[in-house]
Amino acid sequence: MARGLLVWFVLALSSCATTASAFSSVYPSTKPPPWMKARGGCSGSMSRPSTSLKSAVLGAIDNFYKTMPLASAFFTCGIKASLADMVAQKRAAKEIFQADGDDYTENDALILDNIEVTPFEKRRNVAFLLYGGLYQGMAQEVIFNDIFPILFGQGDDLPTVFSKVLCDSMIVTPFICLPVAYIVKSFIFQYSLVEAFARYKDDILKNGLLTKYW
Repeated sequence: MARGLLVWFVLALSSCATTASAFSSVYPSTKPPPWMKARGGCSGSMSRPSTSLKSAVLGAIDNFYKTMPLASAFFTCGIKASLADMVAQKRAAKEIFQADGDDYTENDALILDNIEVTPFEKRRNVAFLLYGGLYQGMAQEVIFNDIFPILFGQGDDLPTVFSKVLCDSMIVTPFICLPVAYIVKSFIFQYSLVEAFARYKDDILKNGLLTKYW
């Protein structure tokens, strides 16, 4: 009996304390326990340095493309063309290796060890890099963003777009785009411009270069 009264008394005191705190003008502390605090201060401060660094890098890149359009065009298109040629050379070497391998039987496995994959052609890759940077980057930046708006306007209606596409296909491509590729290649592989234009002419007349391009 005495034990039951003692338990009832303790519960009553705790209930009164809870009720009093609910109506008190002094709010209880909401501080997290020590083990929940982030090291070095506020928890949000740990992500601020990386966020500010990321913003600074993105801002520098954005400023580079806005203030230096020709340099950024050369850099972007040159790297893209170089990487595309790397992929193409790797695939071509793999196809050559597989084609050579198909010519042998299983009994000639020892011979296959002597087959070497076609080495990477550095001069060809440099030609792609220069062509991509000089023409696809810088020249097209001027042609499509400066010259075409003057000649055809800046509208996006069908006649304007059709005029730009027609000019690009019938004038820019055969007289600027493709010849520049042959000129760059002639400088890299060290043969004359006469031979470069002779090769261009042969590819048009005999190999259907323009038809394939279109």
